[in-house]
Amino acid sequence: MDDLKDTLSQLKNKGYRFSAVRNFIIESLNKNEYPLSVLDLQKLFKKSDLSADKVTLYREINFLKKKGIIIDVQLGDRKKYYEISSRKHHHHIICIKCKKINDFMVHENKKLINKALKQAGDFAEITNHSFEFFGLCKSCAKK
Repeated sequence: MDDLKDTLSQLKNKGYRFSAVRNFIIESLNKNEYPLSVLDLQKLFKKSDLSADKVTLYREINFLKKKGIIIDVQLGDRKKYYEISSRKHHHHIICIKCKKINDFMVHENKKLINKALKQAGDFAEITNHSFEFFGLCKSCAKK
């Protein structure tokens, strides 16, 4: 959370404006425990006093991505999801029935990356990766 505050302060110091829509997106992504899609954000906007059309949402999301405040997350359903980039690096476990999402940490990222680079001899660097598990949560497995 402090990293996010620092990032936002730096952007404000550089003269970037923070509209109610931009703030709402950041706050929504920051307080949710799981990544949100544009559709999820639209639903949250409808519940609030604010309004933002799809074009505005995508424009704000692109700005926040370019500034490194949020990142894309792929969860296997061809939709893009977004979450705050300053959170500790983590991955996701997704229930294929109810779509419940839990985070998990992989503490051996560097070892895994080095192993991948070693096996793929044509690559010098890995700049990004996605590592998600899909299965059934306990509740859905009982049904």
